[in-house]
Amino acid sequence: MLGKKRIALAIALILTFTLVAGCSKASKDKGYTATYQGEYMRVYNDESLLVEYAEKFDDSKYSITELENMVNNEINEFNSEYSKDNGMSLDSVKEEKGVAKVRLKFATIKDYVVYNNVYVNSEKKMEFFVGTYKEALEKKYKFDCDFYEAESNKIGKKKLDIDYILENEDSDRIMVINTTHGVTMRVEGTIKYVTGDVKMKNDSAFTSNGDDNYIIYLMEDKE
Repeated sequence: MLGKKRIALAIALILTFTLVAGCSKASKDKGYTATYQGEYMRVYNDESLLVEYAEKFDDSKYSITELENMVNNEINEFNSEYSKDNGMSLDSVKEEKGVAKVRLKFATIKDYVVYNNVYVNSEKKMEFFVGTYKEALEKKYKFDCDFYEAESNKIGKKKLDIDYILENEDSDRIMVINTTHGVTMRVEGTIKYVTGDVKMKNDSAFTSNGDDNYIIYLMEDKE
């Protein structure tokens, strides 16, 4: 039941992380479409995020306008108390076929992590990193884990290490995601390699909640 505050918290606590995504081609301006129940995000190379929360909508309890007002109040509170640069904003609030969908924009990964840790799940702190391979090394991330080609089902597939990846990819285009958060995500590029707990379906990656998930993708060629 959605109350007067902590709107995304109320939505997020209903999520199951057992997601079935069917996504259309996305753009930074138009966002994405999906068929799922849970939390979905679009990750951009500038470390901004578009995150959508969804739950069943009961219009006998509140209207979609009331929900939007509550979300805006929460955004204003977050930006006032936790963000110096208005790091959180509203993309849209809508109802589709009995499901309320709240899309939030975050200017940085840090804004999203703080929001999640304060509003969504304060009992279990989230780790979330997005950056180049060089930046990941500077942050002391270790790559001593087994990787798999993203399009494989991993069963019987060859385990790969970071040396293999660096030998076969343009290191200047390599982007790294590391997170302990369970979510469905798409990126601004092509996902090439993932660790064992990450599942793939089409262009979407499903990370496992609580595990040390790595995703390596190549930035889109702007030329």
